[in-house]
Amino acid sequence: MSSTSVVELILKMIIPCLIMVTLLSSYACDGLQTLSPSPYNQVVEIRNNLEGNVELKVHCKSKDDDLGIRVLNFNETFTFTFLRNFWQTTLFFCGFRWENEFHWFDVFTPDTPTCVYPTPCLWFVIASGPCKIEYGSGPLFSCYPWNKDSLRSKMIESKLFPQSPISTTTAPIPY
Repeated sequence: MSSTSVVELILKMIIPCLIMVTLLSSYACDGLQTLSPSPYNQVVEIRNNLEGNVELKVHCKSKDDDLGIRVLNFNETFTFTFLRNFWQTTLFFCGFRWENEFHWFDVFTPDTPTCVYPTPCLWFVIASGPCKIEYGSGPLFSCYPWNKDSLRSKMIESKLFPQSPISTTTAPIPY
């Protein structure tokens, strides 16, 4: 095999691979990143609007990213930015806990209209469910019910807000 043939073969194999790696890395796989403003960034903002200055704990996750627990006082926000994955299947859901309440909701789904910078998906959390500003001919405030599946809710709650370990000490057995 001549050296020209080897070079041609290598170029035919390497260049498509480099193009694919570049394309995939530019989309990230549900990649949560600290991204500079761009028309491709998806921006989700969650604001605590619970009455009575109630503290809200928020824990958001996707298949690939766990954003951790955030504690929001009244009117505080939590904002995260990401790129949709290559397959456009990115989904972020969040658990919301306050006082004796736990609820969860999908804050970004594959069907969500783009929430690109500078217009985020802006969610206001109230007790009856999350509300979102919808943009069209003008801003519109739409409220949604919390996700209802109670069995799944218990599983999600245990994953998003694990309880502190139960004490392993036991009382002495009386004789």
